[in-house]
Amino acid sequence: MTQFIMTNPVFREFDDDGLPLAGGSAYFYEAGTETPKDVFTDSAGATAHASPVVLDARGEAVIYGSGAYKVVTKDASGTTIRTVDNYKIFPISAFAETILDDADAAAVRTTLGLGTAALLDAGTNPNNVVQLDAQSRLPAVDGQFLDLTKVPEIKFPPGVFAYPRAYLSGFAISNNTTSPNTHIDVWPGSCIDSTNTQNINMATSKSRNLAVLWGQGDTGDGGLDDTSTPQPGLDTWYYVFVICNPTTGASDILFSKSIDNPTLTSEALSGYTKFRRIGAIRTDGDGYIRGFIQHGDYFCFKTLEEETSGGNHYITLSTDAILHRLNVPYMRVMAKIIVACHGISNIYISCPDQADQAPSVAEYNLETNMIAPLHNVTGYVERSADHHTDGDMIEVLTDDTGQIRIRSSIANVLLHICTVGWIDRRGRDD
Repeated sequence: MTQFIMTNPVFREFDDDGLPLAGGSAYFYEAGTETPKDVFTDSAGATAHASPVVLDARGEAVIYGSGAYKVVTKDASGTTIRTVDNYKIFPISAFAETILDDADAAAVRTTLGLGTAALLDAGTNPNNVVQLDAQSRLPAVDGQFLDLTKVPEIKFPPGVFAYPRAYLSGFAISNNTTSPNTHIDVWPGSCIDSTNTQNINMATSKSRNLAVLWGQGDTGDGGLDDTSTPQPGLDTWYYVFVICNPTTGASDILFSKSIDNPTLTSEALSGYTKFRRIGAIRTDGDGYIRGFIQHGDYFCFKTLEEETSGGNHYITLSTDAILHRLNVPYMRVMAKIIVACHGISNIYISCPDQADQAPSVAEYNLETNMIAPLHNVTGYVERSADHHTDGDMIEVLTDDTGQIRIRSSIANVLLHICTVGWIDRRGRDD
């Protein structure tokens, strides 16, 4: 091991002629003051020197201390030789001694518990430490191995941490308990927008008023887009959207008559450019929101109403197919309906996009008459004074406008329909 030269192990002072200050004295004070400060005869600080400290015939004394001192030395006659202020005696701890004894930088890093980053320069080259700029942004680097989970999502370009295509979680909707006729509550949720480019997150529930333009009203809870009439339409479908400002990450709720293109051009909606449809609601004949229940993708009315056709609460069927728009949103859904038929007939209800096929006839020769597509509704009338109808609950896929096709095995049969509910995938399959 390399050895080092030893410095003076004792305090030593000289006079103006460079000779040992024999019989001289050394005074020790707090730095910058005249307040005496102890020095000691031993390294443990157990025994303090008398003040002043008297030097021997060689101008020496064994002195221990710690911290900053003002030191004044005088000769035997009391003449001041020199004054040194803020003279520091640094204590060296066992930990510091360990560092001073380390052989190289690697050993010092080990003693200090540092990682290998202490060896690397900041930069974007291989084996550099990545340093954020003044705006807390990352430089352009290959970040495939970086853990960036603590950095706010808005700091990154769109798509870096995008949710999966068509992702939707939460955002359940319901009538507001206090104002169910005019307000819709939306629960927290997360989704990707309709273009699959922007994550949308809403951490708290929101309630919006269908009767007021977005951001307006006494409490600013209006929810209508700026092309809709503030007074809700009668028997009208409105579509519920979660909207997002991609610059700030703010999210909110909007109602629109458009199924896929809500209007976001008003000054109040400035910056909100991304959206995702999360449901649909319908007003009644008074313009009030009809009560409904949501369970996942399934929506159903709390109170059922009979479908109308031509002002009648029934549909007059024919052996030719007819189209009927159900009381569902204007889009393709899986509808659940209750049907009741008055008349001896077999009826086939299907999606208009399927092949137009006649139902099997209403006779009971199974070998000759029960052929595909069979039928999914049966009706009959007893040959007596009492007339009876037969009822069924079925599910049927609508076309893109909410229509179904109905075809009877005989003409002039009356069919009654109540829409119970519908399955709305809300863009999950886009």
